Amino acid sequence: MTWKIMGDVSSFIGGIRALLIQAAHPEVAAGVANHSTYRDDPLGRLSRTASYVTATAFGAMPEVEKSIKMVSSAHRPVSGTSSRGEKYSAGNPEMAAWVHNALIDSFLVSYQNFGPFVLEEEEADSYVYEQTNLGNLMKASPLPENAASLSCWLSENPKVGSSKEGAEAVSFLKKPPLPFFTRIAYKILFNAAVVTMPIELREAIGV
Repeated sequence: MTWKIMGDVSSFIGGIRALLIQAAHPEVAAGVANHSTYRDDPLGRLSRTASYVTATAFGAMPEVEKSIKMVSSAHRPVSGTSSRGEKYSAGNPEMAAWVHNALIDSFLVSYQNFGPFVLEEEEADSYVYEQTNLGNLMKASPLPENAASLSCWLSENPKVGSSKEGAEAVSFLKKPPLPFFTRIAYKILFNAAVVTMPIELREAIGV
């Protein structure tokens, strides 16, 4: 199921949706804002993220392990305090779970809405369960094992909230520095990502 879902063009929408959902967690948003180059080098960060997703979705186990090791090494210094006064660390299993689960849910939801056909419930659950293997390698926790519980964990998570860093990330995602004609296509993808998000998460980031 992983190859079918993540190899579909709907994954472009899923990638934008995942970044928006990540912005709804103030500590995750703070980690990105304070330890990322997305403002100064958006294409570079996008390339690195795409390489990680490609390696972990389609690569053999040595490639997966190498990619995870690189990400873990890059994230090791990421720690601080969010704008709402809570400590954050990229090594926190719950924060790792938010990033991982946002990606998995977003690729699935985007495929279900914009892919070639709608998956049966057991197919969607199979995909989510497959991805717990990757989540465990990332030392993320908790890792919901079916589509319904994954969606619920994200939309009803008590950590969800608005933040200065989250608002800045959303503002950037709304209008990234792209060529004119690319911006037109991107806006369509952005709007598609937004309409598939749970209302709780949309309200948290103001979209």
